[in-house]
Amino acid sequence: MTEEEARLLLQSCRPGDLDRDDPHFAAARRELENNPALARWFEEEQAFDRAIAARLEGMPAPFGLKT
Repeated sequence: MTEEEARLLLQSCRPGDLDRDDPHFAAARRELENNPALARWFEEEQAFDRAIAARLEGMPAPFGLKT
């Protein structure tokens, strides 16, 4: 697996450990152990995702969204 392929897969991982045991991500996660630059990028990506999720969580849903 190339670094680019690993990044594409890892971008779709949900923040935290929700996808840690998902076999779909297993090869990409192994790349994290062997590539420190990729591991740093992934940590930054996860931090960004957590920040966005926290911000969205605090926003009310627009009126009439369900309809």
